[in-house]
Amino acid sequence: MKKSFCERLRDLRGDDSQSTIARKLGLSQQSYARYETGVVLPGLEQLHHMCCVLGVSSDWLIGLSDDREAVKVPIVPACSGCLSRDETIKSLSDSVRLLTVEVSKKNGYSESPKHSSGAGARKEA
Repeated sequence: MKKSFCERLRDLRGDDSQSTIARKLGLSQQSYARYETGVVLPGLEQLHHMCCVLGVSSDWLIGLSDDREAVKVPIVPACSGCLSRDETIKSLSDSVRLLTVEVSKKNGYSESPKHSSGAGARKEA
């Protein structure tokens, strides 16, 4: 059975204190403890930030996958507020496109869409 978000977060902490990991994540120790004990679950932005800082995939952290490795996509500098709205949208679009290609390859689909729906064709074995 796959571990839960709380269990995986606890495993990632290892021998470090909650305060140490909380600082890395930019959280108070109390906020981090709420995540680790399951009192609160992170929103999408916080989950993304946690995965980037901890170097794991979101699917792994929330228990949907046993593949711990995060898919490598460019970090979007918009998180720090240095891009305009249009630059942010383009950067996010590029990241989504790269992520889609990476996930498609991983799942055995070709890169180029074969149907008008945008879904790629599965490679024949």
